[in-house]
This record gives sequence, structure tokens and C-alpha cells, in this order.
Amino acid sequence: MPLDEEKDRPVYDVNKIDRVHKREVMKGFVMLSQFGITMTVCVLLGVFAGKWLDNLLGTEPWLLLLFTFFGIAAALKSVFDLAKKDHKNVKKDDK
Repeated sequence: MPLDEEKDRPVYDVNKIDRVHKREVMKGFVMLSQFGITMTVCVLLGVFAGKWLDNLLGTEPWLLLLFTFFGIAAALKSVFDLAKKDHKNVKKDDK
């Protein structure tokens, strides 16, 4: 790394630092949007499955409520798994 001869300290490539920062910000946006999409899809699948089964079996609103809670549980588990995977990737990147 080149040194600033007047101040005797390293000279940093600002463009490289800016690119790395932008990449990290984009990774954060991607992770947040993935969390949102995962949660939305899981809950909606539970709601639609429960509504369909309620109409099929005539058990309104019990299966809708049951499958909605299943969808919420699946969403939380999926988001937890995504966060755990991202945490492992961050640890690997730090090494």
C-alpha cells in the first residue's frame, strides 16, 4: 500500500472502499427483502390453504385460523434459518 510521504501513513483507495460499502448495503437490502417475501408467502399460503379447506369441509373459521398460525410458525422458522445462514456467511467473510 502506498504511503503518503508528507504524513507517513497509508493512502487508501476511496473508490474501492465505496464499492465495498455499496456491496454491503445491497446485501442488507437483499436480506431484508428476502425476509419480507418469505414471511408474506408463508402466511398467505397458510391463509389460502385454511380458507380452501374450510370451504371444502364446511368448518369455517377453524382451519383458516389453524393454518394461519401454521403459516406464521413456518415464516418465523424460515426467517430464523435465513438469518442463521447469513450469520455463517458473515463469519466466513470475516476470516
